[in-house]
Amino acid sequence: MRKKDTITLVSAEGFKFVIDRKAAVVSNTLKSMLSSVGGFSFSNGIETEFDIEPDMTPDLIMVANFLHT
Repeated sequence: MRKKDTITLVSAEGFKFVIDRKAAVVSNTLKSMLSSVGGFSFSNGIETEFDIEPDMTPDLIMVANFLHT
């Protein structure tokens, strides 16, 4: 995958997540951030695999809902 086809999301804790740009722009929030002039920039990061604990599911659903708006 080419660098221009991916973006890196960095969490508050400093974890970096490299994702496909097409997947990112499904979120209206991320789409707005990426299309704003001089708004946000993302640098290369290391791909991170992580397991999701079942008790985190409600929080992740809320975050996904926020990012979709």
